[in-house]
Amino acid sequence: LHGQNEQLKLLCRDKDEQLSASAAEIQRLQQDINIVAQQNEQLRQSSHQAREECQREMQRAREAEAVASESENTRDGILANYARLTQENVDLQGRMQAVAIESERMLAEFDARQRDMADMR
Repeated sequence: LHGQNEQLKLLCRDKDEQLSASAAEIQRLQQDINIVAQQNEQLRQSSHQAREECQREMQRAREAEAVASESENTRDGILANYARLTQENVDLQGRMQAVAIESERMLAEFDARQRDMADMR
């Protein structure tokens, strides 16, 4: 009986050691789980912040694209106005030349008629 009692004590000691080792392993695993959970939360927050930043950047890109498009339309309008004004300027110079030629012709005709009238006197 004494031998069985010693065997049971040894068995209990072994089981206690195994339980202590298991408890230590559980505690270590729990710490690892807590660390992984913290890392997971940090990654979740980082991902959320990155997603928000990406959305802000996409909005900025859309706004920049709209401004670029508006600028391009304004530039196209300015170029069209410049072309129209240039053509109007060319047309005006042509009309001014025609008026100058007509004025010279009329002056020459007037001078000729005045000479004719002077000759008749």
